[in-house]
Amino acid sequence: MNLIEEDIAKIQQVKEREFVHLSVGRVHVKKTGVEQKTYFHPLELAINEVIGSKIAQEMGLMCPTYKIVMPDKKKIHQVYVVSDDLNNYGKFYTFEDLEMPSWTGLSLYEIWDFLENYFCDNMGGGSIPDIFASIIKVYIYDILLGNWDRFHSNWGLIFMSDHKVQLAIFDNECILDYHLPALSSQISGDEWDLIKKNTRNKKETLREEIKQFLTESSDEFFQMFKDTFTKFTPDYFSLILDKIELEEKIYTEEGEIPLIIKNKNKYVEDYKNNYDLIHEVLQEFNKIRK
Repeated sequence: MNLIEEDIAKIQQVKEREFVHLSVGRVHVKKTGVEQKTYFHPLELAINEVIGSKIAQEMGLMCPTYKIVMPDKKKIHQVYVVSDDLNNYGKFYTFEDLEMPSWTGLSLYEIWDFLENYFCDNMGGGSIPDIFASIIKVYIYDILLGNWDRFHSNWGLIFMSDHKVQLAIFDNECILDYHLPALSSQISGDEWDLIKKNTRNKKETLREEIKQFLTESSDEFFQMFKDTFTKFTPDYFSLILDKIELEEKIYTEEGEIPLIIKNKNKYVEDYKNNYDLIHEVLQEFNKIRK
């Protein structure tokens, strides 16, 4: 995606988020930091989107590629992310569009039940197991990256022209924040919300959640969890950050400037702490499930 000066002028006019027609086609533009969800400042949130997209794509998840635009490089609080329009791949509906119940999130069981009913009622069946495998990947992604912001408006389904259906995620700016994930393996959304609000030991609650998933999951999903964990080590995560700095740029009115992840060491350290917690749980279950 190569942006020209006229594109950047159009992007500057976006107040929060909207679809915009640029020289590269129809794209989605979001001004970061508007919703004030985390302590990250707007440029860090934009970098999180780039990191989240790279890792999602490496995990085999559909996620748009993000480019960072900072019209005036001195104004680090005026930052935008530009991404593909998911409707370029088919007809995209968020889970909010599909009227999935409970805005605060659902358990994996509840999502399975919703999808079964949706496909039976609207499509006479469908490749639900394939979609559900992708949902498990999103669950693992959110746990591994400490993403708590997975609600019905930032993931959904793409209905393609060949009648295939693909899961897609976006708006992953709250990764690396290491709160408890929005999704639970079994606990209903409302109950999980109460647990998250009232817990005094976040790590222990996360440990129990992972244990529950590994206990109840099929051999296929247990292996998926192990394989993902084995691949995305802290060293591999650090290499991804290095690659982003090497390949990605920030678009400004004066031209492209390097993308530098200033808190890279802290990102890697926080990732490792979360990774080590998951490793402890996985070691315990490796002795039980071979």
